Amino acid sequence: MNNDQRELPPCPERLQGAAREAWERFSQELADCGVGTQLDSAALELLCESYAAHVEAAAQVSKLGAVWVERQEPGKLPKFTYSPYWVIQKNEHKKLVTLLTEFGMTPSSRSRVQAAPKSDALDEFLRSYPA
Repeated sequence: MNNDQRELPPCPERLQGAAREAWERFSQELADCGVGTQLDSAALELLCESYAAHVEAAAQVSKLGAVWVERQEPGKLPKFTYSPYWVIQKNEHKKLVTLLTEFGMTPSSRSRVQAAPKSDALDEFLRSYPA
């Protein structure tokens, strides 16, 4: 694997807002740890999308509440239902934990993820010539 393949590519154009910010943050954190290559870009993209959806849903839950009350006719008990934003937040949370674990970005998973050894220009040069 050459050095270009060892680095994550730039943020995909289609990621915007919170997803783009997540890409910039997570890709830098992964680079600082020596984790993440071009092969990981699709998984990182999913992580960023899930993170953005979670953040947006959490903001709506904070604003509107996790449980909604449906008003009924006088004399009937009200109906309670979970906010659709709470459902989204809960589902994205599950995805986030899974994806963060894959990248070694949770305390328990960090020890299981190893950075790929970096090669330098001399290693590349020596590999290019037959022994």
